[in-house]
Order: sequence, then structure tokens, then C-alpha cells
Amino acid sequence: MKVVTMQATPVKPPAGADGRRGLLRTETVGPDRGPGVREDREGAEMNNDAYPQGPAPEVGAVLEGLMAENRRRAAGHGAACDLLWRELRRAVAGGKHFRGRLVIDVHRGLGGGDHPAAARLGAAFELLHAGFLVHDDLIDHDTVRRGVPNLAAGMHAAAAAAGAGSAPAQHFAEASAVLAGDLAIGLAHRLVAEVDGPARLRGELAELLWDTIFVSVAGELDDVAAGHGLWEVSHEKAMSIAAEKTAFYSFQAPVRAAAILADAPAGARELLDEIGHGLGVAFQLADDLVGLFAPEEVTGKSSLSDLREGKATSLMLHARTLPVWSSLRDHLGRADLDMATAEAMRTELARSGAPVEVDRQAREVLARLRETLAGAALGPAVTRVLLGAAGMIEASLDGAAEYVARTARTARTAPAAGTAQGAQDAEVTQGAQDTRDAQDTRDAQDTRDAQDTRDAQDTRDAQDTRDAQDTRDAQDTRGAQDTRGAEDAQARPARCER
Repeated sequence: MKVVTMQATPVKPPAGADGRRGLLRTETVGPDRGPGVREDREGAEMNNDAYPQGPAPEVGAVLEGLMAENRRRAAGHGAACDLLWRELRRAVAGGKHFRGRLVIDVHRGLGGGDHPAAARLGAAFELLHAGFLVHDDLIDHDTVRRGVPNLAAGMHAAAAAAGAGSAPAQHFAEASAVLAGDLAIGLAHRLVAEVDGPARLRGELAELLWDTIFVSVAGELDDVAAGHGLWEVSHEKAMSIAAEKTAFYSFQAPVRAAAILADAPAGARELLDEIGHGLGVAFQLADDLVGLFAPEEVTGKSSLSDLREGKATSLMLHARTLPVWSSLRDHLGRADLDMATAEAMRTELARSGAPVEVDRQAREVLARLRETLAGAALGPAVTRVLLGAAGMIEASLDGAAEYVARTARTARTAPAAGTAQGAQDAEVTQGAQDTRDAQDTRDAQDTRDAQDTRDAQDTRDAQDTRDAQDTRDAQDTRGAQDTRGAEDAQARPARCER
């Protein structure tokens, strides 16, 4: 293989606003699913409290400067190194960059002003996030991130274009992902080490960075172990995994870093720690729902991943307590899970009570946070920032609820779903209630009447369904009954479309 000939395979974005991913001028509805979330619902703005989208300009400038500096340096180390930095720059540029913005905004709200170290700290958390995602995709065998080939896939394509066979290209891609993630995390360390301030300050920040990496690795490892069933996972353990894997580095650590840099008092730091933890947990719960139920063109990645990996999410822990589990357990965690079976699993999950419970749990966390903030003496600026972050998460929950309802309205195709499951789901799934009622009515009519009553007229009122269906043609000449039959046939699809 001639590495010197490698070139990155250009990725053509699908048609959409500004060439970005999205079918309805929307990128992603998840908390961290792509660059600049714009949902197709006015209510998603959460009044005016939703957290601003896109990177803080100061953080973006630091990241761009670092990428440009290292791209220039990489050019002197050969085509492979240059390509790796090009792909890493693409990975770092994606996403909403709210972690870096949290550092900037909370630091400023605490009276820290526009300290240049805040931008560098914000950039450090964005680099940490990028490195974690590159490694996470490798661990989960994912090749798509934010709707386009991820770093490993880009490196694989370049190796294949240079003449590598399948196995060498895969090895090159995996090695590249490991090394690129290491580079991003290493750059985060560099930024923290270069913070301008007393040795005590740098020591606190360095310790926080190490704690962040340590805790995140522990959560990721537990997540993988739980997916393989190495030990039983309780609901409490699933929440602990979510807190360690995502919540700590996404909210708790950035907020704590801002407090350290602003030299906030111990009481304020403890309160911010508590709030950051809660935001992170709610964030992960919302992401679990969005990741499974939002369509692939919205999330930018396959919904198969969590099902194939057998992720022990809060959603799945709730599902285990419901009748739906009997039709899911034999398929969950199978590497050869096909899309048709996965869609059936998603439908049954949507019709169970599990998504409702996860949604309720996340909203309760956010409600408690709002109560805490109402009685906290953090100042209006910090309170506004944290309420905005809560609004961002709640908007994701709203979007997830819509996608759960849409999924529940799809055709019933689960491989092992029984009629008793349908009755149970109808009692606990509020989002799909109308659809399940219509389905139950059709089932009852099919039992009483001939098979030709299974079309749209099977939910007509009792007077219409008493008549035999084989006289339907004759009804065309009837007066009032004919008009009523046509109206019912038109109204019924409209109900299913709601």
C-alpha cells in the first residue's frame, strides 16, 4: 500500500439547509446529535430559555487555531499524519459545542469576566468530547457520526482508495481512531497545563481533568460489560453508568471548571456540582430516547447500535419489568440483528410503558433542578444559563416523545408479540393511545364479522357494522346511510394520521 497517495474521500452532504444534514431543515433533536440543533417545532425553543446553539466564538477560535497549527505540523510527517489531523479537525468541528459554552457562560456569570483561560478551558472540554466520541464509535463498531462517515470510516475509505485490502484498511482505520482520540485528549491536557494563573489553580484544573477522564472511562467500561451481560445491572447501576459515562464530562466537570477559574466559594461549587450532575443525568435519559426512536436521518447515526450492543440503558431496565420484555430479550445484544427485527423491537418498546417512565424520570430531575435554582443564590446570570441548559434537554424530551408516538403508530410486526401484550401496552402507553384503541376495535370487528370488514370501515359505529359487508355495494344507492359510510371512510384515516 502506498500511503503517500492517500486522500480523504469527500463526503457530499444530503440536500438541506446550508448543505447540512436534515430533511425538514432540522439537524438533530438529541442533546448532542449534531451541529446546531433546529427542531421543526416552535415549542422546542422552551420560551426564550433554550440554550444558545453553536460554539462560543472564543472557544471556536481556540479550536480552529489548534487544528490549523497541528495541520501545518502534520504536513511534515507524511500523508497519513496529515490525513489523520484533517479527519480529527472534522470530528472536532461537529456537534453543538455546548460544553465549551457552559464553561464560558458560567464563568462569566460568576463574575470571572472574559478571562482568556475560560476559552481555552472550554476548548479543552470540546477536545475531550471529540476524543471520547472517536473512541466510543470504535468501541460500538459505528461508522457514522452526525449523518456522515466518522473518522474511522474516513480513514478506511482513504486506505481502500490507496489500494489496501479489506483487512488492512480496517486495521488502519481502527488504529487511526485510537490514535486520533488520544491526540484530542492529549490536546485537552495541553490546554489545561497552559492556563495562565497560579500553580494552585493549574493543579486544581489538572486534577479535575484527570477525574473527568477516570470517571468517564469507568462508565464506558461498565457500559460495555453490562451490554455483554457480564453481571446483572440494577436500575441504580444503570443510572450510575449514565452519570459516569456522560453526565460528568458533559455538565458537571465544565461547570466545576468554570467555578474553579472564577474562584467561586465552596458553597457555590457544591451547588453547581449538584446541578451539573442532575443536568447530565437528564441529558443522558433524553439521549437514550432520541437515539432509539428518532429516525436515522434525524439522529445522524443508526438506531441499531444500542440494540446490537445490548446497552443496559434506563429504558431497557424499565422494559425488563414489562410484558414486552419477552419479545425483546432474545434479540437484544445480537450482532447480526437485522433492520426489520430492530424496527419491530422499536415498535413494541414504543407501545410499552418504558419510554413514558424514562421521560417522567428525566422531567422529574429537571423539575427538582428548577426548584433548587429558584432557591439558590447563584445570581441571575448563572441561573439563566443553567435554566437554558435544562430547557435544551426538555426540548429533546419533547422531540423524543413525538418520535415515540410515531413509532408506536407503525404497523405491528414484532416477531413474538402476543395479543395480551397489546392490551397491556394500551393501558400504559399514553402516547399511542388513540392508535391502540383503533387497533383493538379492528381486532374485535375481525372476530365478529367476515374477513372483508378489515378495511377502513371496520371502525364504523355499531349501526353500520351490523349490516353484512357483502351488501356494501348496494349501499352506494342508499341515501343517508351511503353518505354516512363515505364520511366514516374518510374520517378514519385522518384519525390514524394524528
